Amino acid sequence: MKAFTNPQDLVVAIDDAKSHIMQRVIFWKKRWGEFQPPAGVAWNWTSVPFDAAAASGVPNNLHGLYTFVLCPRVASHPKNQLILYVGKADKTTLRARFQHYFQEKKKVKRPHICYALNKYEGNLEFCFTTVANQNDIEPGEDALLVALMPPYNEKFPASVSQIIGGLK
Repeated sequence: MKAFTNPQDLVVAIDDAKSHIMQRVIFWKKRWGEFQPPAGVAWNWTSVPFDAAAASGVPNNLHGLYTFVLCPRVASHPKNQLILYVGKADKTTLRARFQHYFQEKKKVKRPHICYALNKYEGNLEFCFTTVANQNDIEPGEDALLVALMPPYNEKFPASVSQIIGGLK
């Protein structure tokens, strides 16, 4: 890309770049070090593209935790990723939860989720880990939320919810 010579082209490019700024991305090293997961979670993650054709790769009879991960796929770099959202599949199976998001993508029930699923279409991975004991799912989700504070989650455990609220 050449340097801009026309000021209006520069304004358009900057406005376009600003439309892609993600709010509330927090890289808090101390929280990562304090990560306290429940002992019953093995953290054996599997990743599938967020694409309806990938549903068969998500367990249809198991529960667990999942994340939506933004994967720009630039230069095939394996570590250029950002966790956008953390969720749990405790009352439904992981596959049912995966498939539910295709409905959320079409409805504006939770605007922040609908926005992310549509804005980053083609660059999202659904990563999941099964959890044998359903009592470990919610504590596992809370531990991830406290450590990662993903930008598209809105509800957090009390230990970080006030901090997040103070950032607005």
